[in-house]
Formats: sequence, structure tokens, C-alpha cells
Amino acid sequence: MDEETVLSTATSVIEDVNILQVVTAERIVSRLTSTHKRGKPEGHIVAVGSDFHNLRVLGHELKVTLRHKLLSDSETFEHLRNRVATDKDSGKIAVIQDGVAICSLVERIETDLPGVEPRQHIFRVPNFGKFSLAEVFAEHGRRVLTMIRLELGSPHVADITVAESSTNGKPMPPTP
Repeated sequence: MDEETVLSTATSVIEDVNILQVVTAERIVSRLTSTHKRGKPEGHIVAVGSDFHNLRVLGHELKVTLRHKLLSDSETFEHLRNRVATDKDSGKIAVIQDGVAICSLVERIETDLPGVEPRQHIFRVPNFGKFSLAEVFAEHGRRVLTMIRLELGSPHVADITVAESSTNGKPMPPTP
């Protein structure tokens, strides 16, 4: 690190997760780090360190592999937007509109839980709700990483977010 670089990190760690005895995890980490060099229009934001530890749904383990390279290989929002727009991974949300990109860091899910596709990050559990894993909301100079987003249905109705972090990479603080 030097005088021309500013580093900021946002981390959210949730331990001993238990949602209605359906979703459990030892630990879920959402971490975003922004490295902003003087003269650059925005910082380079990565999610290295984000992870799921012993995530289970209805007792079934979900081994989630994250594709950290999606952010680490995309130094700017423009790079990320172009990469998401041409992402051929079927089953992944990839929304580009009005200066916003929404995508997922999930590369693969290994589980024997019925209804989960290995290369998708969104799935439903009957009589419980809809899961979205490792979603990234991106815009120029800003990223938000939500490790779990739940939309619960009947009999329980709620929207739940588990382990979310946000950081930006603009503008460079003024020199004293």
C-alpha cells in the first residue's frame, strides 16, 4: 500500500445461523474490499474471503463454490457489466439496465437436496420459500454482496437477508 492507494473493507460475519430449523450454517461471511488508486475513476472491488461454512437446508449440506474471479477479473463496473452481459452460465441471473448489474458469485452447488440445480444460485424449498445465494448488486464504484436472500412463503411470510456487505470505490478522499 502507498500514499496513492486507499483500501477499504466491509465484512459481515453471521455465526450459528438457524432459520426456523430449515436453514442452518456454522458461519457465513460476506466480505468486499475496495482498492482505489489516485486518478482512477473507481476502485477495484473484490469479494475474496466470502464463504459459506457448513450451510445446510433441511439437513442437506450445500457445498457452494464461489467464482471470486468474476469480481477480481473485473477492475471496473464497465468490465463487470460487459462480463455479466456475455455470461453464458445458464441459470444465473444476469440483469443489466439503467447503470446497474445484478449477478451471482455462485459457480456450483453440490448437494443432494431435491430441486437444486448445481449451476444455479436460485432455488425453492416447498412450503418454505425461495433462496438466492451470493448475489451481487453492482453500479459504478459500488458493489453489494448478499450471501443469502430468502423470500419466505406460507405459512411463514418474510424477506430475510443473511450476511450482506457493501463498499464503494469513489471518489478518492481529498489530500489534506
